[in-house]
Amino acid sequence: MQKIKILFVNGDPQDYDKTADYLEDSEYNFNITKTETIADTSTVFAEEEFDAVVFLNDDPNSNLSSLLRDIKKNGADIPSIIYSDEKDADLAIEALNSGADAYILKGDGDDNLDKLKETILQKVDEDTEKKDVNDLLSIKEEDFRSFMNSITDWVWEMDKDGIHTYSNSAVKDILGYEIDEVVGHSAWKLWPEEDKKKVEKEKFQKNLKDGEKWENFVGKFRHKDGSKKYLESTGIPIYDEDGNLLGYRGIDRDITERRRAQKRERFLHSLLRHDIKNKIQVTKGYLQLMEDFDIEGELQDYLKKAKESLNEEENLIDKISYLRKIEEKDEIETVKLDRYIDRSINNNSSLMENSGVDIQTDGIDVEVKGGELLEELFSNLIENSLNHSSCEKIRISAKNDSDETKVMFEDDGKGIQKDEKDTIFDKKSKGTESKGSGLGLYLVKRIVNSYGGEITVKDSDMGGARFEIYLKKD
Repeated sequence: MQKIKILFVNGDPQDYDKTADYLEDSEYNFNITKTETIADTSTVFAEEEFDAVVFLNDDPNSNLSSLLRDIKKNGADIPSIIYSDEKDADLAIEALNSGADAYILKGDGDDNLDKLKETILQKVDEDTEKKDVNDLLSIKEEDFRSFMNSITDWVWEMDKDGIHTYSNSAVKDILGYEIDEVVGHSAWKLWPEEDKKKVEKEKFQKNLKDGEKWENFVGKFRHKDGSKKYLESTGIPIYDEDGNLLGYRGIDRDITERRRAQKRERFLHSLLRHDIKNKIQVTKGYLQLMEDFDIEGELQDYLKKAKESLNEEENLIDKISYLRKIEEKDEIETVKLDRYIDRSINNNSSLMENSGVDIQTDGIDVEVKGGELLEELFSNLIENSLNHSSCEKIRISAKNDSDETKVMFEDDGKGIQKDEKDTIFDKKSKGTESKGSGLGLYLVKRIVNSYGGEITVKDSDMGGARFEIYLKKD
């Protein structure tokens, strides 16, 4: 049977002997030590560990509260039981308010001693269970911290003002900072100077207070050595039970090498694209020279088809290039819609003049969330109408709703067949008479979706097709 070590404090010899004898004669393995003064108690606690302390309070002038606080201060977080005469009840209650665990009234018989014994056993069991739980929690916390520090990604927490409150050790490998150089400091500290100039600190802090999560956001950070790092960040807001924003918890992944590889790939792709387009232009030149010769019949037809094929290949190269830009996530910001629609119209001006198509705009002087690819979006819609709808008029209009802008692109052409509307935006989908790549409307939908918008196709009141594009305002 495990020994239960008890410390008796501040009792007279007769009372001490009676109580000690009773407990030691029981079936439980009690081991009892006695002290009389605060100094003695502190010395004993410094040298030994106990399972419980019992105050045998017979001195009405003793300060139980002071003694109890002194014991707790010296690290003895163990059950404290007061075994007191009725006349000392006020002192006992005061001690209970100071952290004692139980108060038992003394008496002449053994009933009170039984109660004392049962209370000691109960409190010791409770304390053992509590310590086991705390040990387990401590182990779990230690394992959790160890796990967090084994992750190669930077795991962090910050308050709603952007001050870091936690960081794992990966921040040292990624950004060169020790944990204590990050915790207690603003995330603003880690931004490159040129990015700080773009966004005011007050605006940065205001955005944090909005409680919006972010996912896979790519941002630039300043390494301790002054170099730049690209991190892909995901953060979620943390709220208390009342729904008040406390801060954010997140994880950042170092994608600097990936970005460098992408830049190299873009460069090589650009060289290849440029080289192929140059060769297409050279081939077109030779075909143009051939037209000066007296070519008739099938040869003339072959020459025409060769030129059309080269135009389609050149167009395909451009569309693939735009698809790559979508994959690389064009920067999204608030932009003026008319700027990109006007560019798209200018890009297709010669084609419109040759076909005699009139294009009208209405209410497009609005702001939307988007980027440079909006120009390609409307260029593709215009090309689609000019090349495939046999239209005479195109109309582009915009209307602001509460949280989005509805843009309508419609023409008076032959429209889109009902059985084609469900697949019109699919990759490689094209009409039976189309000679194009089938990427035009697929590219349109990808661009709209990349800006968080939606697009649908319907019949137009003008007689042709109507594309309804929904773009975010803010």
